[in-house]
Amino acid sequence: MKKGAMFGLDARIALAIFGALSVISGAALYSAIQNSKVTSLIVQIEEVAKATESYVLDMGSDLPQFETHAVETEIIRLVTTNGSSAWKGPYLTIQRSSADKEFILNNLSFHLYKCTNTFGNQFSNVGCIACTNVSDCYSWLKIAGDSLTVESVKSIDEKVDGGDGYDSGKFRVQWANAAESDNIRAFYKVMPALSLNN
Repeated sequence: MKKGAMFGLDARIALAIFGALSVISGAALYSAIQNSKVTSLIVQIEEVAKATESYVLDMGSDLPQFETHAVETEIIRLVTTNGSSAWKGPYLTIQRSSADKEFILNNLSFHLYKCTNTFGNQFSNVGCIACTNVSDCYSWLKIAGDSLTVESVKSIDEKVDGGDGYDSGKFRVQWANAAESDNIRAFYKVMPALSLNN
């Protein structure tokens, strides 16, 4: 009888150990999956940034300004030519384009803006401020989509800028409304602009 009781105790201890290990490994697996998603988002953003840099190097100018928008440029020029012999694209592959001023890559929408280095605070509707001086003018990728969550943008900011906050550094975050989970808009500084207008 004593042997059977000891076996039951040993089995319960073993089950408790296995249960604890499965909880720990499950948490580690979840963390690894989240980290992988953030890394994938950063890779996609940097891919578009590098394509923009390649275009500028080939063409010797910024992407052309989008006619109906004060700060937006024709990002579609990264994948379609306007007839220039200097164009050596396509500079990246996209899934689809919903307009000349944006394209979709892995369920994220990308726009390319020419803005100053100064943004409003994270809950401001003042996202991209039009350039008035070329020395403070940059090409910024604006990224939006369901893949951007509060957790993912915090992690991206940590990896890109060391967690310096949403209002400074190479990676900026804003919300269209005053709720942190509402309509996240991320901005990634690509490079200094070559001119105010193209």
